[in-house]
Amino acid sequence: MRFIALAIRGGNKLNTDPSLDSLDLWLSKLKGHYPSAVESKPGSGRIVRLCEASADLCNMFESATLEEEHRFELEERRRSDPAEKNVPIPDELVREVLGELYGIKPEEFTWDKAERDQPPTPETISSQLTRLREECRWTIEHLAEKIKLDVRSVERHLAGKTKPRTAHIGAYERVFSEALGRRVVIQNMPVKRR
Repeated sequence: MRFIALAIRGGNKLNTDPSLDSLDLWLSKLKGHYPSAVESKPGSGRIVRLCEASADLCNMFESATLEEEHRFELEERRRSDPAEKNVPIPDELVREVLGELYGIKPEEFTWDKAERDQPPTPETISSQLTRLREECRWTIEHLAEKIKLDVRSVERHLAGKTKPRTAHIGAYERVFSEALGRRVVIQNMPVKRR
């Protein structure tokens, strides 16, 4: 009797047609999903391991429901993510940012100029260090001595094989600023990989 009550409960969850019997619906789902568990004889039939087949069918429906809930949850998260929303950006801000990127005054910025001119390629840390070292006319050994770092580490920074630590970037900025008589800021761009 316990099986019949559970089968009716499962059939009720699946039943969208009030004219169908929930128990019959459940049994037909079992037959459809586990045909090997059905032994048919003319005028009758039986489902082998009825409870086990029903448990497997419940697991299958539960897994499908969990997957659907997960997809719904991901979609809800995506919808609520501010990055996914199309928020209009004021034209003045666009002109200001793009003008700065292209080296044009914001009021002179036009889309035609943007299409003709390519934005400057960001300079890697290694190329900035190399450019500044050459501007100072220093050897690698002299630069290493100035920032109190071993020559091999400086060579690796200049070659773009390793990214300098924040403290080292500060030391590079300090010695280059002193040598060049102007404030030097090294932009934190990606390391050039080889």
